[in-house]
Amino acid sequence: MGGSGSTRRIEFEQDPNNQIMVTEDFAKRIGSHGNKTGRPSRRKMESDEEFTDSYNQKLKELEEKNAQLLNARVDEFAQAVQEVEKKFMNTTGSPVCQDLQDKVFRCYTDNHKKTLLCSADVRAFFECVERARANALMRKG
Repeated sequence: MGGSGSTRRIEFEQDPNNQIMVTEDFAKRIGSHGNKTGRPSRRKMESDEEFTDSYNQKLKELEEKNAQLLNARVDEFAQAVQEVEKKFMNTTGSPVCQDLQDKVFRCYTDNHKKTLLCSADVRAFFECVERARANALMRKG
């Protein structure tokens, strides 16, 4: 058992024309692995076309799904913008220290060459704005 394995016998003969000959059996075995024309078989071509069609269909479906998701996100973003604007943009504050602002403006127009003369008015306006800011923060806080 197993002591004498089968061996394959190969014979070589020298051809006088220096040509290599192939047996029919060998040609059939090699031929069964591919076609003889060098072109893909009809079945292979149809399979490739089906794959391409399937791939293109899936690609089209994904593009449509992506467009739907994009539209949904754009709508969500627009809605969020409207909510933020409604919540924060409608609150307008009344002008603070309007009389002091007018006084500073008049001083600058009257003394456009000597703006340092307006420093007392600017300081009064600045302090008024700071007081108004502190009061607003205390009301919200």
